[in-house]
Amino acid sequence: MGPLMTKRISLLIIATLTATFYPNGAAAQAGSLIAVSNELGHTVTLIDARTLKVVRSIGLPQRPRGIAFTPDGSRIFVALSDPDIRRQGGGDAIVAIDVRSNKITAVFPAGSDPERFAITPDGKRMYSANEEGNSVTATDIPSRREITSLVVGIEPEGVGITPDGRWCYVTAETSNSVSVVDIRTNKVVANFLVDVRPRAVAFSPDGKRAYVASMMAGKIAVIDLTRNEVIDYIEAPGGPDGIALLD
Repeated sequence: MGPLMTKRISLLIIATLTATFYPNGAAAQAGSLIAVSNELGHTVTLIDARTLKVVRSIGLPQRPRGIAFTPDGSRIFVALSDPDIRRQGGGDAIVAIDVRSNKITAVFPAGSDPERFAITPDGKRMYSANEEGNSVTATDIPSRREITSLVVGIEPEGVGITPDGRWCYVTAETSNSVSVVDIRTNKVVANFLVDVRPRAVAFSPDGKRAYVASMMAGKIAVIDLTRNEVIDYIEAPGGPDGIALLD
């Protein structure tokens, strides 16, 4: 791994750690708007990226966790988890919030205790990590129906989908593993180990490499997607949690 790539990844990790200054939250950005989920406050905060001032706060019925904008920036998808984390309850879901009205416009089943999630490039399917259920749930977005639930590692956390929409990677922070889901068949086709407490996963734009942030190890695993094998580690002291790559 060349020094330029190492520097770029390190800078991006620092940027994602900055977002954790918002308590128990995750952040997403679309254009000039930043959305931050506040798990303990049961809110989503919208921030103007140009002025860094709070625009408004949206109250939610359950604990908001993972968060993402739709490609056009008109809606925010947020993972909600109810207090009973051991089983699926009525409050467990991924909800869509209309940015203009601040209202929930759609509710999607996402298994028990959904945390982070990823949406396929075509916008038709969503994969959600069920932290306490040791599973990942596939949801059909147009019909708002659960497709299947698959067993993965212990306490799954990060979810990422390859740029071509072919594979879904799910990190599990207690088993220190990554599970690979074939999106065409909705089956787990591979499992492999990474360093201690893997959290987020990101992919190179060409779809040849995956990068997994291991918080307790202070490292980034570099993974060859053709073999589903770790081929290198990048030192990232400071407890990396989130990760993103620039084109």
